[in-house]
Amino acid sequence: MYHGVVSSDSTWFSPRHLTKVEFDKQLSYLTQRFDVISSEEMFRQRKGKERLNRPTISLSFDDGYLNNLEVALPIIEKYRVPVTFFVLGTCAVDGEPRVAWPDLIAVLGRMDVGQFRLGSEQYAGTKNIRTGTSLSDDLKRMSAAGRDEALAELDARFSLSRELEHVPSEIWKLMDPGELKRLSESRYVEIGSHAYGHYNLGLISPADALADMKRSKEVLEALLDRPVQSIAFPDGSYSQVVKDLAMSLGFKRQLAVTFSGVDDPTDQRIQARFGVSCTTTTASAMLHLNRAFAVTGML
Repeated sequence: MYHGVVSSDSTWFSPRHLTKVEFDKQLSYLTQRFDVISSEEMFRQRKGKERLNRPTISLSFDDGYLNNLEVALPIIEKYRVPVTFFVLGTCAVDGEPRVAWPDLIAVLGRMDVGQFRLGSEQYAGTKNIRTGTSLSDDLKRMSAAGRDEALAELDARFSLSRELEHVPSEIWKLMDPGELKRLSESRYVEIGSHAYGHYNLGLISPADALADMKRSKEVLEALLDRPVQSIAFPDGSYSQVVKDLAMSLGFKRQLAVTFSGVDDPTDQRIQARFGVSCTTTTASAMLHLNRAFAVTGML
């Protein structure tokens, strides 16, 4: 599981993106070591309907960064491998902000804002003084409406959106509807949902989680004119209720990061993933991937 691919190192701002040189190295390695298959094929294999001739792996991206189209796709097409892009529903709607909220908090983390109060909590930069938790983690645990209100307050107080303009857009900008359609036209691309507002679906109310997933599915299908049957839960956050709600909406293929339920390893609707580190070398990342595969990949 990846997030983005950029022209030059961007870990000074965010650990989400791999450089194009390293991504090329990784695809070269993966295509030699594994059969790279689509997520749809992966789920068919999980159900035991196909025999495996050698280790297989499926590749995915989360969020919907514009660099997926502009930097990652040419490398994907070079190696001719299928990839599923799990994009936020906001990418399919004109007029929505082209930024994921964690990148706004990354901007705040680079600013000298001193101490400030948000709701009942006091922060020093992005650290909660009382609990020691990060602002990002506190936001994830809020209700959907509470998080949105808190982000709007932070943006207005510290001009986060304006400050983000000083960061190269390749690092943070999400796709717009036209760009998402262009990505979807590649023969190697499947588009899945990453929900709509990047809430931690397992931590908000079931009603809000259902509404958010439903909205994402509707706008993506309207734009792409095809069924969207796969979802990757933002931040890997889900629950048994969220799985059932997603299934009721037609999300037959569900992607986590790590399994959180005792029945998940045998639940054929959901699959865990290995997040590729962007802050280590390719050799180290591939070593850890193979260790993870040896433990959890064999089904």
